[in-house]
Amino acid sequence: MIAVLLAAGAGRRIGGCKALLELGGHTALARSMELLRAGGATGLRVVLGHQADEVQRRVDLSGCEVSVNPDPDRGQTSSLKLGLGAGPLPGGACLLHTVDHPLARAEDVAALLSAWGLRAPGIQIVAPSVVGRRGHPVVLGAAAVQELLALSDDQPAHLVIRRDPARIQHVLRAAPWLVRDIDDAEDLAAARAELARRERP
Repeated sequence: MIAVLLAAGAGRRIGGCKALLELGGHTALARSMELLRAGGATGLRVVLGHQADEVQRRVDLSGCEVSVNPDPDRGQTSSLKLGLGAGPLPGGACLLHTVDHPLARAEDVAALLSAWGLRAPGIQIVAPSVVGRRGHPVVLGAAAVQELLALSDDQPAHLVIRRDPARIQHVLRAAPWLVRDIDDAEDLAAARAELARRERP
């Protein structure tokens, strides 16, 4: 399944482009790409925006389909639509992730893809749930993808995600970074501490 990875934001609250945040010797974008591939994504579509030229200089994007949002300030939905509409999606479905969740784990991605393969009829969205909170990444079926493409740029994606709870399957996970993004300096410090903890023998 193709993964669409949104990395177009300016990161104003954190003082710089989130895609280029340094996390344990790697950028947030590189970490996000690796976890998606290791979790079973068969292809990557990366949507860039702010500082796109700098990102492409500093991150190895070989093997990825790269799109650049010329006006990412229109909102995240504009980047989402750019990624979803960049070309055919096998089976119409995709795995959606955002670069501000770079501490998700490959095993969580694999669990979501496995759940999608075993889903009941009518399920269009498979998402992780951590202590009752829905997180990222999410798997989107063909119908949900088309509904997202029909949104205007100023409409949030959650209008589609929350439209019909009966078509969402939640996969229970115990990984807090599935529901915690990196928005400010406190989040960044916590993420770096978590990576240091993971790397301790």
